[in-house]
Amino acid sequence: MPENIHDKFFKENFSRQDIAADFVREVFPEPLREKLNLPTLTLRNTSYTDPTLEEYFADTVYDCVYESSTPVQIAILFEHKSQKEKYPHFQLLRYLLNSWEEAKKQNKPPGLLIPVIIYHGKARWEYEPLSHYFGAVDAALQEFLPMFRYLIFDISHYDDEQLLGFRNRFLATSLFLMKHRENEARLLEYRHRLFVWLDELVQTESGKNYLITTVIYLSKNLDIRPKAFFQSLFATDQVNRTAMSTYDQIIEEGIEKGIEKGIEKGKEDAFVSLLTVAYKQGLDIDKLAAQYNDLPRQRINELVEEVKTQS
Repeated sequence: MPENIHDKFFKENFSRQDIAADFVREVFPEPLREKLNLPTLTLRNTSYTDPTLEEYFADTVYDCVYESSTPVQIAILFEHKSQKEKYPHFQLLRYLLNSWEEAKKQNKPPGLLIPVIIYHGKARWEYEPLSHYFGAVDAALQEFLPMFRYLIFDISHYDDEQLLGFRNRFLATSLFLMKHRENEARLLEYRHRLFVWLDELVQTESGKNYLITTVIYLSKNLDIRPKAFFQSLFATDQVNRTAMSTYDQIIEEGIEKGIEKGIEKGKEDAFVSLLTVAYKQGLDIDKLAAQYNDLPRQRINELVEEVKTQS
């Protein structure tokens, strides 16, 4: 799966050690958090996702020391799907195996890995043990089940005040944006709390990069947002100027081509879906295609042949 705008926003933020460390402080269970030596948190230049796992999540992996000497890895996984995965342990087991296989290739012992999933869908995600997938299992059979757990951070479980109460302003704002990325009214309602703190940082590299990433992220969720939205969203003059400069340079330059390509792509996707369903039902898609005029005739014929070949 190619990296999408959600992945990019996630990785841009959670690849920062300060954000990752404060995320652990805010959401990890206290008995675990107290034994993690967070100043040792170090970003790994690696990923344990493979082509199959890329359908499910993106990852950012950190090394850390547990208690005084035990090395562990913390994998922050960003869930792609908008609905809770039915069997998350299955994907995570593959992920763990990938990490251990990588250690084996390097002639190292397998490492302990703590997976934590960030979920930003609308339906709530309640944790359930792997054993629940199998129903009632006799005690004598329990030992044949792989037993491990993961941590889940479901953004929908947190109300807005909880999220904005996180100490790290980059983290708090990022999570709020991920939760309300489609809700312009909510974003505008909280604009005086979301970006005012950036006023002192917008001239720094980290502050400017964060603002640029934010404008790109919000501009590419659902419909292309008008410039007036961004002018209203960033409340202070200095932040507003930088944001609008970013909008002009990155968004408006490509907006015309993007709309044109998006319209054509949307037409093609809809047409292919229609043809695929019709073909599977045994209908004559050549006759159906002959009545379609929203694409060039040559492209229509190409799509018909593709559906016949692939279905």
